[in-house]
Amino acid sequence: MGGAGGTGVPPGDGGTPSTCGTGTTPAPNPFGCSFAWGVNGNPTSYLQFASAWAGYNIKADGTFPTNGFDSGNWLKSFASTTAVPAYYAYILGYYGHANGLQDGNVNPGGPNLTNGMGPLLLGVLNTACPQGTICDQNLMVKAYAWYAAQTYAAYKKPVIWLLEGDFIQYSVEGSTSGLSYVQLGQLAAQIALAIKCNDPPAVVAENYSTWISTSQLNSYIGEMNTAMAALGTSYDMIWTTGKGTSANAGGSETWAALHTLTGKPILVDESFGLSAAGDSWANQTAATINARIAGGVVAANITTATPSYLQTNVTTTLAPSALSTTCF
Repeated sequence: MGGAGGTGVPPGDGGTPSTCGTGTTPAPNPFGCSFAWGVNGNPTSYLQFASAWAGYNIKADGTFPTNGFDSGNWLKSFASTTAVPAYYAYILGYYGHANGLQDGNVNPGGPNLTNGMGPLLLGVLNTACPQGTICDQNLMVKAYAWYAAQTYAAYKKPVIWLLEGDFIQYSVEGSTSGLSYVQLGQLAAQIALAIKCNDPPAVVAENYSTWISTSQLNSYIGEMNTAMAALGTSYDMIWTTGKGTSANAGGSETWAALHTLTGKPILVDESFGLSAAGDSWANQTAATINARIAGGVVAANITTATPSYLQTNVTTTLAPSALSTTCF
């Protein structure tokens, strides 16, 4: 089916802990105890993971086209490898785009995801839920359920779901019309549970936006943890963008502080588009990467143009065997 519900199974009634999506998640670090390297694109023999953007073809009505699973062929490319697939899952963002909302840094003065997504999520998409509450019947939660079901049908091994970059932009921190922290936490928890119910080996990674303050981060993580616990689910990793040369994960947070706050391993990328930075991970010494490992970082995705030195560096001085363990 092409609809957002499709064969995806809703995770319950929206307020009661569910038995699906619990107890089946692999070790939170899908790379074992070794630091992992990846690129955006197809799997490569000398790297531990590869990433791709997922869900781009969702339609303005919240459904996908018939035979609209856009990651099927990409997942097949992992069949004969040991690499782990990682989705940049941006289904909410792509849904906003389909409804005329651009990213905030692309259209800061006009309709964008920051000032327009909250009303969409709480409006017609949420009519089957109690007023003001994000439940499993929200159409975007069901869209994630559908996408997860298609993923599991195509690939029975772990996929890392790097959820919704700048997820906090849908909250009141981005706009007075946005979701409250409580609602944002509910949305995160419902999406995590929908994924795990329909793709049991999934590894769910929530996003940290480096432009938020410490108090905003604490509120965001706190409400998300509360909502996850209420549904009997959890997220497995935290992902963000940052420099390998810095002990600072963004704002006033160090990698170690982010790891301590969340209790989760951290996957880092070098960003995309307007915010993309030059490589500051694969060109470092083992001592520098070991310092990041000590702060909770377990993987780096080289999302800028692939450096000519990448294979040499990550198979010699920065090979997983040359670095500290990531099992804390």
